[in-house]
Amino acid sequence: MRVAVYVRVSTEEQKQHGISLAMQEEQCRAAALRAGATSVEVFIDGGYSGTTLRRPALTELRARAGEFSTVYVWKLDRLSRSVKGFADLMTEFSDAGVGFASVTEAVDYSGSAGRLMMHMLAAVAAFFADLNRERVCAA
Repeated sequence: MRVAVYVRVSTEEQKQHGISLAMQEEQCRAAALRAGATSVEVFIDGGYSGTTLRRPALTELRARAGEFSTVYVWKLDRLSRSVKGFADLMTEFSDAGVGFASVTEAVDYSGSAGRLMMHMLAAVAAFFADLNRERVCAA
């Protein structure tokens, strides 16, 4: 079973002191191996906002999605902080026969209840992105 791991941080500060790329990769890789992965390929976007899908590693992952059985992320908001963007990615993955797994959010996304939860988590991620944007503008 060949899987992809996608990791992302938004800022240089996060790369150094926040939810590090290395920590995300380590936890995603471990989860994938526990699930039976025989090959893990990592896609890294350091210093890119989750509010856009225009990120180099994500673009490559999207182009090659059909090569993988599952895409692992540390947390759903690492993939996207946009409800539409997340929905678009999930549609692309589904159409390519690719599953999705979040290491920190223990939700089975394969059923209708899991898909509902996934979209609710995407809405929460978008809310926090908007809230952060408002705080920056107010400062």
